[in-house]
Order: sequence, then C-alpha cells, then structure tokens
Amino acid sequence: MFLYGEDELGAGAFVGGWVVEERISVGTMATVYRVHHSSRGERGALKVLLRRHLFDPVALGRFELEGRALERVAHPVVVRCLDGGTLPDGLPYWVLEWLEGQTLAARIAQRGPLPLAEASEVMERLFQGVGATHEAGLVHRDLKAENVFCLHGGGIRLLDFGIARLRTEPAGGGLTSTGNVVGTPVALAPEQIRGGAPTPATDVYALGVLAHEVLGGRPPFEAERLIDLEALHLSAPRPSLAARAAIPAALDAVVTRCLDRDPALRYPSIPALAAAWAGAVRGDQAPRAVGVAIRVTGAPGATDERLLALQDDLEARAVEALGAGGLWVVSETALLLGVRLVEGEPSAALAFWRTFAGQLGQALAPGTDAVRVAISVWVSGVELEAGRITAGDVLHPLRWPGEAKLP
Repeated sequence: MFLYGEDELGAGAFVGGWVVEERISVGTMATVYRVHHSSRGERGALKVLLRRHLFDPVALGRFELEGRALERVAHPVVVRCLDGGTLPDGLPYWVLEWLEGQTLAARIAQRGPLPLAEASEVMERLFQGVGATHEAGLVHRDLKAENVFCLHGGGIRLLDFGIARLRTEPAGGGLTSTGNVVGTPVALAPEQIRGGAPTPATDVYALGVLAHEVLGGRPPFEAERLIDLEALHLSAPRPSLAARAAIPAALDAVVTRCLDRDPALRYPSIPALAAAWAGAVRGDQAPRAVGVAIRVTGAPGATDERLLALQDDLEARAVEALGAGGLWVVSETALLLGVRLVEGEPSAALAFWRTFAGQLGQALAPGTDAVRVAISVWVSGVELEAGRITAGDVLHPLRWPGEAKLP
C-alpha cells in the first residue's frame, strides 16, 4: 500500500522491491528517501521526482538522464544506479547506492583546505571517475565540491549526472539565468558561458576550479553577481593557486593550464591531466623545450616586388638556420617557429638560445631598411608523444612572457 501525500512516501511504502524507511531530504528536483530491498536487505537512496516537475520536459528529461548516465558509466568512483521505474501516479524514480559520509564541500567548510596528500588522493580518484565518464561518451558539466561525496572509511563517489550530455549532442537547451548556459556558475568554463557545445575540456576546466577549492579553500573566481562572475571566467587573469596553498610550482602550472580560456590549450584528456598532476606531486622533472620564433616583416610603406623577394629569401635562410641549430621547424607561415628539447637549468638554456638568436639575427640582417627581422626565445615544460612535442608554451609564441613577445 502506498502511504504518501502530495510529494511524500510514508515509512513502509513499497517501491518496486524497495521499502521506504524515512525521508532524508527534499531538493529542487526530487525527494530522497532511505530505503532497503525487501529480499536482499541492501540499502539505497530513492530519488522521486517532485510532482510539480512531472509535466516540465526539461526537468523530466534531466531526471531521467541521471539514471541512464549512471548505468552507462558504471565505474567504482561514480555512484551506482541500482534500480529505476515509475510510481503508480506517474512519478519517475531512481534508486542509487546508499552512501555514508559527507560531501567534499562540507568537508572543506568544516576543515578548510585539504593537505596536499589528501587533496591529491581525492583529485586522482576524480580523474578516474571523470575519465570513465568521458570514455562512456558523456561530459559531466557540473563538477563541483557539492557533487563529490567522501565516504566514511575512505573513497569518494561522483554524483549528480542530471545535466550530463552526450558529446555528440548539440549545445544549448539548459535552464539558468543566462538562458542556454548549463552548469554551476562558480565552475563554468568560458565556452559554457558562451553557450558552446560541451567537450571533455569543459570538465577539465571544472577540475581546475575544484583543485582551487580543495587545496586553496575557495574557487579561483568569486563575485556576488552572476554577470560579474561570468566576466571573471571570460577575461580575468588566472590566479595562482601557489599563492593560496603550499604546493609545488609544477602543480600550480598544471592547475593554471586547466583554467586556460582556450579549450584547445587545456589538457587534451583526463589521462593527460592525471599524468601531469601525479608527476608534479612526485616532483618529476618535466621535459623542457626551447622555442625560437622569427617574424620577417616589411617596413612601413615598403610594398614592392623586391621587398617580397627579400622576405622570401630571408624566411628560407631562417628555416635553414633553425634546422642547422637542431631545431624542428613546426611553423612556416608568417611566424617561423623552431623547437627542440633541452636539458639543464631553464635559465642557462634560455641564455644559450638567446645568444643563438642574437647571432641568427646578425646573420639574417638584410642590410636594408625595407625589411625587419624580429626574433624571440622562450623555454618551457612540454608534453611528449612518441618523442614529438605535442603541447607546451613554446608552441605558442604570442603567449610567452612580455620580455619575449614579438613586436
């Protein structure tokens, strides 16, 4: 017999094979009950959609998506979906595994920033759960401390897949103050704010935000008004986590890269992020490379055919000189860029290659005011794949520090 009122199941009510023990909470989307299975004795958390959402296609769709997404991912770090169905009055429900503990948000509020070892354990387990989510073809889109549950006795669970999205689905269609932006404002990636399609890079950004909360006690950006918070995500300089927490500089660089406004410049995958995080915590020496960038331009007003021929000649000589110096030329457009791996202290490597750049500049001097040659050098950590440099600031000269920027 069902013993429920407008939005409540009474103790002893049967839902499928589950028996209601008590109501735990009422949220904006659903009522949650503690239940146990009538034959197996297994405990679970029964989530029943609030009646006022029954004819709301967006809310109904999100609620139905959560259970389907959990079934699709099925990973130890992701909360398990045990059952699902519909009550006689049409309200859908899911039964999730019962969890004892507290949310990560509650732990941080209670204890403050976590020590590096504990924070790394949490983040590394999250990398596993989010990585499995991406492997299942989903983007979570709402990674935050409130959606991470810390179990008594250790372990975590990733919660709330209600706004997860298949990576093949189009953008838009959310419910927030900005119309088609979906997610929690404190962790919104710039592309989410602009209403772009979610990708794994969207979750990488949110993990960077979460790292600030776990290690620094608060998110990287804070504002009272949503419009101001979105503006910070879109244009503000990325704050240093090392200024808030005692962490290695290499780990600070990992978190900062997660928060890059350009999704293409974040870590390309969760495994790549996990490897970088683990290496930074261990103190591994990341491989470094030097970049030598050369731009050949015409002086103002010099536009004749002789100028173009001179530019072509200088660019060809520059490519040859880069190759002779053992640099791999990765770009031969308006900006010539050569890179190569280096060993030793970054400052010594940078000094050596600046000397090389000075000599190269003299060798390329055209002896005419019609053409200008600008050369800049920078050394940074890089990522390698099959011996090739696949990521790092040396591949993006216009992002080098001010002293190395090309005019």
